[in-house]
Amino acid sequence: MKRNGKIELMRFLFSMAVMIFHSYYFAADGAWALFKRGALGVEFFFIVSGYLMARSAAKRAKEPCADLGKETTAFIGHKISSLMPNFIVAWVLGLFVMFFRAGDYTFGAFLNRAIEGVWELLFLVMAGFGKVRVNVDWYISAMLLAMLFLYPLMRKNFSVFSRIVAPIVAAFVLGFFYFTSLTPTNVMQYYTVIYKGMLRAVAELCLGVALYPCIEKLKGVSLTKHGRRLVTAAELSCWLIVFGYMAFHQTKTYDFFIMIFIAGGIVLAFSHQGAFAGWFDKPVFAWLGEFSLSLYLGHSYWSHFIEKYFSHIDYWTLLIPYICVSLLSGLLVYYVSKGIKKVSPKVLAYLKQKLVAQ
Repeated sequence: MKRNGKIELMRFLFSMAVMIFHSYYFAADGAWALFKRGALGVEFFFIVSGYLMARSAAKRAKEPCADLGKETTAFIGHKISSLMPNFIVAWVLGLFVMFFRAGDYTFGAFLNRAIEGVWELLFLVMAGFGKVRVNVDWYISAMLLAMLFLYPLMRKNFSVFSRIVAPIVAAFVLGFFYFTSLTPTNVMQYYTVIYKGMLRAVAELCLGVALYPCIEKLKGVSLTKHGRRLVTAAELSCWLIVFGYMAFHQTKTYDFFIMIFIAGGIVLAFSHQGAFAGWFDKPVFAWLGEFSLSLYLGHSYWSHFIEKYFSHIDYWTLLIPYICVSLLSGLLVYYVSKGIKKVSPKVLAYLKQKLVAQ
């Protein structure tokens, strides 16, 4: 299916927001930092992933479900394959960056860090297996684990799940966060048996699922020129409010109110009803969306590295070099991964020929 250019652009911009957010690691304690609420970019990714999961399930809603277990694992397998090999390339790069940051250059220290990072490679960090050691893949771990049980529930009765179950789950879990902490962030907070990040994934994926009927309804509405202009103005307002808040607001006070605007922007962007909607369906925006994965995966360890060796330097002096090295790191992950994808079919064919009896 053709990608939505505006959503792809937003993927890139929200990845940039998350990347700049991590610059707070090398800011002085309590100091003002740019995009201090940039962690809310993850809300965008969860909600979009929830909507796309619902769209995938909706396509199969009228088909007989012969083997739901096999269908679910195939769905998760497709999700994992879309992350590869970028995920592994970024992890390996991060392993070396964090190894040099630690300052213990023995083989034993390197091996210990690699072993501790295995839970990240298995997407099990949010199941409770250790903490984030190398990368920011808690989001991916939480998303895959949540989808593994949300998808089959949704496939059993798509209409009931998308219109009743998903909204209730989203409302109660996010309401719990609002009541207890005023924010969905602080993902490594542990609630006796589960990380907050895991609950965050479940709630916001469900929110994305709950938005599916609204988006599909809006897609089918025939708007006048004035209607399209109004949709454009509303969508632009949503994104300006969201990015303005993330960039300049320093506290969590209005995080949940901003989530309303994130959800609204997603609905309007996916509806493809804006006056300039078709203008964004260009290769450059598709590329930015594709690159956003590598940028997201390939940046966080640099903020820790800078914090260790350059924290004596002013935050604003470090910010531009940090952004540049993060973008270069993302490009390295992106193009190395492209190269691996190009040669992997030949390598796999060779291995199959040598190892599998014909």
